This record gives sequence, C-alpha cells and structure tokens, in this order.
Amino acid sequence: MDEVKILKFKGIQHLNEVYQITQMTFAFVTKQKDGTYKQETPFVLCRDFLHDAIKGQIQQKKMAVYGFIFDPKAQTVFMNKTLLIVRHMGFTTNMIDNICHILHLFEKRLRIKKTVVYGTNIKNTFLFEGSKTWLSSPPFISLYTLLMRVAANRSTRIQEGIASAKTFSDLMRSWKEGRYEEIGGDAVYLQPLGKYLQTVLSNRSKLGLTLKETFEKDNSPITLFHNYNGIMSLCKRNFAQHNEEMYKKHTKMINIYLKKGKGKIKGSKI
Repeated sequence: MDEVKILKFKGIQHLNEVYQITQMTFAFVTKQKDGTYKQETPFVLCRDFLHDAIKGQIQQKKMAVYGFIFDPKAQTVFMNKTLLIVRHMGFTTNMIDNICHILHLFEKRLRIKKTVVYGTNIKNTFLFEGSKTWLSSPPFISLYTLLMRVAANRSTRIQEGIASAKTFSDLMRSWKEGRYEEIGGDAVYLQPLGKYLQTVLSNRSKLGLTLKETFEKDNSPITLFHNYNGIMSLCKRNFAQHNEEMYKKHTKMINIYLKKGKGKIKGSKI
C-alpha cells in the first residue's frame, strides 16, 4: 500500500460529540501541488459534521454547530472526488480489506469509481479516495462513512455477513433478513438499510439526492440540517419526521418501495 504525507489540521475546535461504540473519526483533506495532503477539518466522531462542511463549501458560508466550525475562507472541501482521512486505533489489514470490500460492492452497484486506500504518516490513519458521488448529498456522505464503521464492527456475525457477500444484493439480503439489533451500535441500522438501500440507490434523482436539491437549495437552520439529514433520517420514519424536507423524501422513498415491491425499477439508471 502506498503512503502519503498528511499536513495535520492546525486549528483548535472543541466539539460537542456523544460517545459512540466504534471510535472511528473522519476528516476532509485536499491534495497540495507538492503531492502532500492538507487536513482541512478536525477529526470528527460525529459523521454529520462532514455534511455540514460540504454545505459550507457549496454555499460559501461559514457553518458553526456543536463546536464545529467550517469557514470556506480558510478551509476547503475538494468536490471533484471524495478525500477523507480515517482514524481508528484498532485498524488492521483485515479491517481495511473489509472496508474496501463493502465499499466496492456499493460502488459497483452505483457504477462509480472504486475507493482506493493509502497509508499515511499519521498513526492508525488511512486516506480514502473515492468518487465524488459520495459527496452528492447528506445521506450519501453519511452512508459512505457508516459503511466504514459497520465494516469495523467486531461482531462475528457482521464480519461473516460482509465476507460472504459477493454482490450488493447478497449484502442487502443478509442485512434485511438478519437480526442484528441485539449487537447494538450501528448494527441496529442494518435491517432498515437492507430493506431500503436498493430503492435509494436506484432513485437518487427522483428522491432529490443531488447537490442542487440538497446542499445548494437548503436554507434550514444548521442545527436541523446537522441532526436530521443523514442516511438514517431517509430510511427511518422516526428520524425523518423531525425534518419536513427529509420526511418528504422518506415518504416518497417508501411509496416507490411499496409500488415496486423490492424497490427495483425496471430500466432505471443510476
């Protein structure tokens, strides 16, 4: 695996984040002319800060919420591809392989460029370079990072389910039919994800999951945007109902799912 140099974030931010079982953190980087990468945001445990930063980049406005600050005058989210550094104290070669496997299943389904991983000069930290599609809407950047956390889950059942999945459909079937709630953590999300992600991926435009329909047009308060725009706010009614626009997307997704049975639309294009 090739290694790249990361210029660490120099700002000081005191983030208000709740404890999470999977202690995986994320930060956006940009590539410099000399081939190094500059860390543009602090490492965040709460993945929702990432879509706050993208909103700030797209709207060219300063975003401040729960101690997180993104100022487009001093920071940048590169929008032509997804560039994230990911830190986890328990990273192993097997874990990286599992993350790549699950991401590549989704990327093959989406017909987009596969994520490539690089080592870095920061301990327990890797650079993930993926398609700009993952930046196209809050649910998509939320899904991208959630898939990484799921792949890092130490549950034998989750690990076996990922390893045995040869296709996206295999994985969705496993999640939809499995009983993962008792494991806790991100595992509680797997059943609704397995049920609805086929519909979400097949109907991105219809659901308004594009830069223009989400980041560009969104004028909601930053706290509301932060709390209720992730992938689970799209897939679970009790999350979606807190945000009028997301609830509309959720309702539309459910209607498509029910109308098409398994959420597949014949002849649809990603």
